Amino acid sequence: MNKRSFQRFRVDDECKAKIIFAHEVKILDISSGGMLFETTRRMNTNSRYRVQISSDKGKMAPLCTVVRATLKGAIKSGEKGNVFALDDGPEIIRLKGCEKTIPYYHVAVEFQGLNDNEKIFLKDLISSLSRKHEAD
Repeated sequence: MNKRSFQRFRVDDECKAKIIFAHEVKILDISSGGMLFETTRRMNTNSRYRVQISSDKGKMAPLCTVVRATLKGAIKSGEKGNVFALDDGPEIIRLKGCEKTIPYYHVAVEFQGLNDNEKIFLKDLISSLSRKHEAD
């Protein structure tokens, strides 16, 4: 049985996110109550962050509370920080020229205190995602 309060929608590349004063993250899914994203930044449960979400519909930067953060694998980076490979399994791939292995996490956040404009932005974004995935 699904315990979620809000239906989630897969994002693909329709919108992007960035932790304010940090770095970009990859959104995996989003709902009107929160989202799941992938990041190389370790985030503690119950901590709060502003996460900027942008799409062709505009952008918003809601306050979010981390409800879950799970280590998912490692990213291999080279001299200039270029990503060479992701490790989704138990075995880490060894690549020549790699300088370091960076862990990456799946982080679930809940939106806090959305204003009316942010609610409208999310409603429009989710509606667009829903239509796109119905067509797939």
